[in-house]
Amino acid sequence: MLDIDEELFSIKGINIGGEICDCIVISKKGNLLTEQTNQIKTLLEEFENIWGNRRYIRNRINAIYFLLKEGIGYEIGKCLQLDTNDKLKMIVISGHYYKDKKSNANKIKELFDSYELRYDCSLIDGNYVFLIACKESNIIKEIGYRIERIAYSKEKETINIFCSEQVNDLDALYDEYKEFLKFHNLLERVYDKKRIWNRSYIKAITNVLESNSARKEWKNILNRLVEYDLCDTLAIYLIDADAQAYKASGIMRLHRNTIRYRLMKIEEVLDCSLDCLPIISNLYFVMILWRIQNSDK
Repeated sequence: MLDIDEELFSIKGINIGGEICDCIVISKKGNLLTEQTNQIKTLLEEFENIWGNRRYIRNRINAIYFLLKEGIGYEIGKCLQLDTNDKLKMIVISGHYYKDKKSNANKIKELFDSYELRYDCSLIDGNYVFLIACKESNIIKEIGYRIERIAYSKEKETINIFCSEQVNDLDALYDEYKEFLKFHNLLERVYDKKRIWNRSYIKAITNVLESNSARKEWKNILNRLVEYDLCDTLAIYLIDADAQAYKASGIMRLHRNTIRYRLMKIEEVLDCSLDCLPIISNLYFVMILWRIQNSDK
């Protein structure tokens, strides 16, 4: 019989004895619990026999199912007691500091408990992953607004919260989680100062990566901005401050008049108006490209 009382972590693609395992389970102390993915179901049954309905153990095992998609429609579905009328949403708390992530995860748990939502919380790849199930779409929307307020409650915290779109089945949620993992590093490079992430940010990055025809024009614009050291100002203004000078001033800790002077200089260098929406849209993608390239240096 297993005697484990530590948090469990899932690790993907690790080399054990010369063999690459899709997933293993280890305790917080580093004790190896299982090396083969086909043992996970047996392990889950053994955990349930020992601890019964103590959710935190089942949640950690369910995290493994969520990564592998093996049994996702059964074990996680059973844990959340899903039915065909449920609306599903995923919340991922990411960031550089575990303490901040854990603190916000506890706040979100309290929020979900206050709404009496069915949810599952797992620690996957160092991120807290919440799965929410609810029959009413308006409640899930309201939850989204409340989570945003939690994310921006403390200025010094370094967390990002990814909110998935509302879906109707676990397979769609799993696909969105895979997409989040694929773009996670790029989201941190481009949108690190944004506390709330969603798929629109992923789409913007995808547009930049796939727009080969516009790449030459964008590089010409970047060369002119780099010459006058204006890239950082424009990136913060368009991406982080939503094209609002007072927000850019706060982020850069510069006087608003200094920001305005720099924006006027950008208009002069590029011979354009930052009041023109098509121009701003194009420059937004240029700045995404600059952050992706600049972060590699």
